[in-house]
Amino acid sequence: MTRSSKSLGVIGGLSLLFALLTALYLLIGGAWLLSLGGSPYYLVTGILLLVFAFLLWRRNPAAFVLYAIVLVGTAIWALWESGPDFWALAPRSGVLVVFGVWLLLFVSWQLERPRQTGVVSLVVSLLVWAGVLVYANFNDPQQVNGTIAGATGSPGANIEGIAPSDWPAYGRTQEGTRYSPLQQITPENVKNLQVAWTFRTGDMKGPNDPVEITDEVTPIKIGNLLYLCSPHQILFALDAQTGQLKWKFDPQLKADPSFQHVTCRGVSYIDLSASADSNAAANGAPAAASDAAASGAQAAAPASDLASGAIAAAAGASDPIAAIVAAKTASDSATAASAAAANAQAAASDAQAAAATAANAAASASSVPGTMPAAAPLDANAACTRRIYLPVNDGHLYALDALTGQRCTEFGDNGDLDLQHAQPVTTAGMYEPTSPPIITPKVIIVAGSVEDNFSTREPSGVIRGFDVRTGQLVWAFDPGAKDPNHIPGPGEHYTWNSPNSWAPSAYDAKLDMVYLPMGVTTPDIWGGNRTPEQERYASGLLALHASTGKLAWFYQSAHHDLWDMDQPSQPTLADITDKDGKSVPVVYAPAKTGNLFVLDRRTGALVVPAPETPVPQGAAAGDHVSPTQPFSQLTYRPSKNLTDKDMWGATMYDQLMCRVMFHKLRYEGTFTPPSEQGTLVFPGNLGMFEWGGIAVDTDRQIAIANPIALPFVSKLIPRGPGNPEEPASGAKGSGTESGIQPQYGIPFGVTINAFLSPLGLPCKQPAWGYISAIDLKTNQIVWKKRIGTVRDSSPIPLPFKMGMPMLGGPIVTAGGVAFIGATADNYIRAFDVNNGSQLWQARLPAGGQATPMSYSINGRQYVVIAAGGHGSFGTKLGDYVIAYALPQQ
Repeated sequence: MTRSSKSLGVIGGLSLLFALLTALYLLIGGAWLLSLGGSPYYLVTGILLLVFAFLLWRRNPAAFVLYAIVLVGTAIWALWESGPDFWALAPRSGVLVVFGVWLLLFVSWQLERPRQTGVVSLVVSLLVWAGVLVYANFNDPQQVNGTIAGATGSPGANIEGIAPSDWPAYGRTQEGTRYSPLQQITPENVKNLQVAWTFRTGDMKGPNDPVEITDEVTPIKIGNLLYLCSPHQILFALDAQTGQLKWKFDPQLKADPSFQHVTCRGVSYIDLSASADSNAAANGAPAAASDAAASGAQAAAPASDLASGAIAAAAGASDPIAAIVAAKTASDSATAASAAAANAQAAASDAQAAAATAANAAASASSVPGTMPAAAPLDANAACTRRIYLPVNDGHLYALDALTGQRCTEFGDNGDLDLQHAQPVTTAGMYEPTSPPIITPKVIIVAGSVEDNFSTREPSGVIRGFDVRTGQLVWAFDPGAKDPNHIPGPGEHYTWNSPNSWAPSAYDAKLDMVYLPMGVTTPDIWGGNRTPEQERYASGLLALHASTGKLAWFYQSAHHDLWDMDQPSQPTLADITDKDGKSVPVVYAPAKTGNLFVLDRRTGALVVPAPETPVPQGAAAGDHVSPTQPFSQLTYRPSKNLTDKDMWGATMYDQLMCRVMFHKLRYEGTFTPPSEQGTLVFPGNLGMFEWGGIAVDTDRQIAIANPIALPFVSKLIPRGPGNPEEPASGAKGSGTESGIQPQYGIPFGVTINAFLSPLGLPCKQPAWGYISAIDLKTNQIVWKKRIGTVRDSSPIPLPFKMGMPMLGGPIVTAGGVAFIGATADNYIRAFDVNNGSQLWQARLPAGGQATPMSYSINGRQYVVIAAGGHGSFGTKLGDYVIAYALPQQ
């Protein structure tokens, strides 16, 4: 028998079969892609592999030469398309390179002689790919590798009047900075962090819960107690040093699968003894002003950890929120008061200066519109003087004694305020307060989410201010009403489907302004039925006078929003030094589009330009599209539109299908209108920013951000059989924001899904998530790094750092360390603020889709994160709260 008549054997036969199937797949898929206007690479490669298979069948050494040409040609094409990006190159190279190694090791010896040329050609081509991949692994074109100038410095004066050891609000301050002045944990020692304590809430997903059950809480800490809520809004008070339970309160939430959210991002705190003093000062009562000054002096004293069992400082000490008001208002008081105010900020520990500033604050505060009569002073030790306010997803707000967990009977109905009052529809779960309210010395400001994309007959997104003691309604701002401040009388109700504010808000005590990130009138994905009033305050940043609810200003970040491009994050307030050396009071408003809008928080004027830019046109039947949209010059949005070069997959097979899917969708860039064809939405419905917001080191004027980049697809579904315009009697929501959404009352339903490959992976190439730093003095992105691995997203737990999607935000400390959980893998991580180097990570027992916080007690700094997972995000569910600290000496 001659050599040429020998068969390839089993291994060679399997190799031939693999080559034939791959060639046919690429031929058919490549022809389809080319017909849609895509790359010819797959068709050409399919033809070459078909020839290769024929030569391999003949055992012709030229097969290896041809395969080497395919490998080298693929390398040139891949580098042209994606540059030296390892994860973009991986699907282009993976199958072909692995098969090339297989051929070299197991098939080459079965070729006809002489086979040297073929073998050498294959070896050279594999070495070419090895060099390309090694280089790409160490040279990520998506990273920005700058360094922030200047070493970590000491924190500035504690002008907020909050003890550095505390974290008394969702964003530490109600200005939403997520910045702790603690410095014990540094880049040098953070690697030594260890678990200090773990608490388990026992609150897990039940059989009657929706998909969207999430643990997004950021605890607050006052004195030696830590307060947090679990997904079913069970409130826990823990010993901040040991994690031991002190008390808990269960509101008995009765959720069902129609709830679009079961979550609690946090709770709010106030000390009414300090609040009463502040109110009295604001109304010009000298005795009360003196009391407020004394309290302010205590709050501004040098920050040491509070004694065991204390909630604020000592009996009669100022509440942090009231101290904010006193200090901030004093600094902006009448000219005669300005010197005293400056002295108070420069020497916060001086009780005489604090008293003087509080007295001057009383003089200036009398001009604040809508001031209420002074409340009678409260005994600092009386029941419910110190309160925790708990929002509950069924439309209730509870006021509880911070020391005991007992209901505050003077508030609402035995401590329970019904937020469904005067709503046009009161079905539980359709109106949900999910974020902690804003607290001022006078009012508690409450907003909430409504069910996205269910119908045109949904609750109002009304924003309301209630008396902080009694729960009596003080003002209302109904964004969809002709007169937003109209309070419904008997037989009246708030406006159907008013735009809502679901994310946490921010508060400037000096200006007495509250800043509310606004969503869109629902249904979200078609707007032909919206009234001018429903458009007026949608998808932007709303500033109200906190005491009266009157409009201060509004900035719209998405006109006639058809993409659910809410303002999704707590605004962050900071005083930033501009290029001329002047201090400018700004508000940072992160948007889902990746734009970071920077406005003067006094007037709403843009500080960083955001020019109106033409956007794609061509709305669905009966709708229209805004001709322009604002694009901030401080942004993480993509610099170029996606193309099929940006499509990805685990292999060349699903990458090809992603390219086909991409070309079948409508996509002309950001703000491409929804369509019956199906529209690629990028940035997607999750946005580049979400509720985690940004963290700002107000001393060094640095922001830490964690933008994500995950496209979605929305497809309008015309009415017809199985898709009625009106709901059946008793119909409820789907319990999720993705998938089929009915949008009853308008001409279209809609499907909303992440843009995924047939294997369930994102069709856009990584990275899908970054951590980054911005120099706020220059508005430049200094560094940007991938964050997160596929360990918990792939069948095999591989620690590949691809840059993962996130839900949750960062915090930053004066020690020069930023902390973040959030990623789709179960880790909490620490980064060097100066250059973005990862310094430490710890494995979490469940998903960490929450923002951490930091505090100290008895001289020891802690970092705490909730690890309870996120239902629709697909991370592992749990019930953990974990505290980390350096080893005790």
